[in-house]
Amino acid sequence: MLVLRDLGVGGAERVVVRLANYLAGSGVDTHLVTLVGAGPLAAELNGDVRLHDLAAGKVRNAVVPLYRLLARLRPVSLMSTLPQVNAVAVCVARLLPERPKVVVREANDPRHEAPYSRRLGAAMRRLLAAAYRRADLVVAVSQGVKEGVEEAYGVDPAKVVALPNASLDDGVLARAGAELRDDWYDRLAKRVVCVARLSAQKDHATLLRAFGQLDAGPGTGLLLIGSGPLETEVRALVDSLGLGGRVKIVTQETNPFRWLRTADLLVLSSRWEGSPNVLVEALALGVPVVATDCPSGPREILADGEFGELVPVGDAAALAAAMRLALSRPTDAERLVERGRDFHIESVGPRWLAALLPR
Repeated sequence: MLVLRDLGVGGAERVVVRLANYLAGSGVDTHLVTLVGAGPLAAELNGDVRLHDLAAGKVRNAVVPLYRLLARLRPVSLMSTLPQVNAVAVCVARLLPERPKVVVREANDPRHEAPYSRRLGAAMRRLLAAAYRRADLVVAVSQGVKEGVEEAYGVDPAKVVALPNASLDDGVLARAGAELRDDWYDRLAKRVVCVARLSAQKDHATLLRAFGQLDAGPGTGLLLIGSGPLETEVRALVDSLGLGGRVKIVTQETNPFRWLRTADLLVLSSRWEGSPNVLVEALALGVPVVATDCPSGPREILADGEFGELVPVGDAAALAAAMRLALSRPTDAERLVERGRDFHIESVGPRWLAALLPR
């Protein structure tokens, strides 16, 4: 049984759907539980995955419905993802008369999420630390996240394993071929794309300033795909930098791959990450990548810069220089595609299956 908040369009949600489909396809009786509502990604579940939507409105309201569901279905293994859901899942599972193996998935390094930590507050962090220590296994999506969980939450290193995200499946490649008609995008000579939530973590401000310094010809445009709490601020910065005609923002898009397929460059300007799926998706489509060397994930995915440029966090000049270099040199697409396949569900799925199933 896999548990998450909802099936909205997000990186964690895509990974869980991909994993559920793989497990079901491997002959595992697989159930997926959404606590507050389903969402558009429910349509991507294959017919062998049983979906249970508790529709509790808020995560904390799902405690009793989740207990009842677990008590009735008696799963042998339970995996949750995202911090608040993890805390609820561990607490509920410990109350069951027949306790399943409890696995929590952590996608971010708690040592580096200062805004996130302030939002949670000290009490929530203590609750998370207690829950993670009581889980049977913590799956971290990168080595950096593993080290962060051990240090910040005091989890026994023997109970934490780093497993690559299941960032890719054949569906990504199929959706990349979907029709796309956009006059602005079609006219560009060079297409720079960023797929990221409009939030402080993704640091679009540095990206926009870097793009303003980029001298790559008048036909170069920047496409931002994503929505989030800083949309108003990002749009205002686009205007204040005089980039209105060169930058386009698309906030309602469930298939970013159709834009990414014909991009000349994917840029990630994050201040921190766990293991950003979009880097793998770009590589799998043969698209060059420039990313900040943030903690953690990009350096691991790009193999210390072997498969894409890494630049310091918050350095607009360095980011502009790396973008300029990437746009000016030929691309070895086949090499990038091969690296992307290291994160395909068929490559990493067996390791996830081994982690989830009871011994």
